[in-house]
Amino acid sequence: MGKIKKRLRNISIRKSFVIYMAVFLLFAILLSGLITKTVDIASESIKSSYSPKEAGRYYLTTEDGKRLGNGADIVIQNESVQYSPQDKRALFVLDILRFISVPFSFAMCIGAAAMLFYRNKLRIPLAVLNTASEKIAADDLDFSVEYDSKDEMGRLCTSFEKMRDVLEKNNCEMWRSMEERKRLNAAFAHDLRTPLTVLRGYSEFLSTHLGADTVSKEKVLSTVHTMRAQIDRLESYVQNISSIQRFEEIQPQPKMVALSDVQQAFQEISDIVREDKKVCFAPLTQKSVMISVDLDLALQVFENLMSNAVRYAKEKIDIVIRTDNHLLKVTVYDDGMGFSSEALKNATQPFYRADNKRDKLHFGLGLYICKILCEKHGGSLLLSNVSTKGACITAVFHYGNSFSKIDKKLIVE
Repeated sequence: MGKIKKRLRNISIRKSFVIYMAVFLLFAILLSGLITKTVDIASESIKSSYSPKEAGRYYLTTEDGKRLGNGADIVIQNESVQYSPQDKRALFVLDILRFISVPFSFAMCIGAAAMLFYRNKLRIPLAVLNTASEKIAADDLDFSVEYDSKDEMGRLCTSFEKMRDVLEKNNCEMWRSMEERKRLNAAFAHDLRTPLTVLRGYSEFLSTHLGADTVSKEKVLSTVHTMRAQIDRLESYVQNISSIQRFEEIQPQPKMVALSDVQQAFQEISDIVREDKKVCFAPLTQKSVMISVDLDLALQVFENLMSNAVRYAKEKIDIVIRTDNHLLKVTVYDDGMGFSSEALKNATQPFYRADNKRDKLHFGLGLYICKILCEKHGGSLLLSNVSTKGACITAVFHYGNSFSKIDKKLIVE
């Protein structure tokens, strides 16, 4: 019984409507016939209770007076029967019922068909869609549109669920972007305090001592030099913030390129930035495979990864390039100390530096920019440690037809 109900629920709305109407029109024909038959029986029952006042018997004869045929009599009754008032009313009502039986039966059955069709095919999905619309209007996307049917309403509910899912992802992405922007502004403001404090202190020092002529020329030059360094630092901050904004507005422009050409471009970058470190590329398993990727964007990511690896590697950097399930994965290993537990969580955040004293010109934006560019290309940036090789960073680029953000389950090693 359950399978039959499920099959009926999966029938298209048009076919269901035709079936409902056909069944109930047939039922209307039977019902009107039954009513007419019942009315005729009731009428005959009333009339049969009255005897005719006059009756005559006649038979057909030839000119010679002989009977024709089998000589059966023809009975002609007098129809002017006097019915009682009650029976007259009953016969009148029965005549009306006979007259309206057909339109009444068809109207009632069509109405019943419409009600059942609405209840079985439209009521539930319309209620589901109405509830979903109200929740979306209230900015509540934490629900799912569920209606188990393959008819038009089922497909509409499925499309509505896809729309809700896209809205939820867009809202989450927008919220994440806003929160990241807040963190970026907070980090930027925090890091600006030091150079601004230094500049204020030295400006007060110069304004106090230059007027009194109590400071040597060498001290003045040293102070000015320090102030100039802090101004350069501020300019670098501003340039980095501008570059982040530019990266966030980038839209990938993919082109078909061979995987071997991608590795060749990466090797050229590594030759420029490797300094005294040894760089080893793993052999490609599919050199001739063609992928659709924004090579310029991928090179920007790889250059940042190489710069980061060169900064922390002791002697050697290993690079592995491979494709898997429409994903281009570029993994950079270094033989350094690896990431701390704190760095694994925060290294992709803007202005994060594991050791602030290590490099004052390093603002902690490289991995953050890599993450932005990978996500623009539908991928992600994964950080981990390898016991034999130190730190491991994998940049993932999606090279399918769409750059929508992919499920991270697809890119886990």
